[in-house]
Amino acid sequence: MGKATSRNWAIGRWLIESMDEWDRDFIDEEVRGYFEFDARGSGSFQFGYVQGQIDYRIGERDAKPAIEFTWDGHDEMDPAQGRGWLVLEGDELKGMLFIHHRDESGIVLKKRARKEAASPPDTEVMACPYRPPAASRGEGIANLQPQPWLRRLSQAVPSNGWATPPSPTCRETVGQGSNPQPRP
Repeated sequence: MGKATSRNWAIGRWLIESMDEWDRDFIDEEVRGYFEFDARGSGSFQFGYVQGQIDYRIGERDAKPAIEFTWDGHDEMDPAQGRGWLVLEGDELKGMLFIHHRDESGIVLKKRARKEAASPPDTEVMACPYRPPAASRGEGIANLQPQPWLRRLSQAVPSNGWATPPSPTCRETVGQGSNPQPRP
């Protein structure tokens, strides 16, 4: 593998098109399966219940542009590590992903279209979390309403792969803090 070039063709989010060992339902279980590469030689990925942080290098493999990487993360709740490689073939990256002492799978990625990359999913229309007045007065959990962000959480996962509720600065709310009240 050679050193990273100044023009890094890999930067951005690549969606998982297919994997040899897992079907589409598993790949997209929590979020649309992806790999993301940044300009610093780092990145992240998630599919199913597997997520990780990537350290990668750009180079060549069989005279084709390629990425080789190691990763550290989790497989469900268990710590996991591994490695992998991807070769650029047309508009796809094809290669292998290895989970240390566990599974391995062929993988095909396709760069996310510009339109999809413009903004995070559903951030403009998401409801903000709130605490119903009954709960804030200490009347017990029987009166709690479901948090709206829980139903949409899998559609709002940021690029780092960690699920977090929307910001308390949503335009549908007034006030500050972690439990803003809905706008009247």
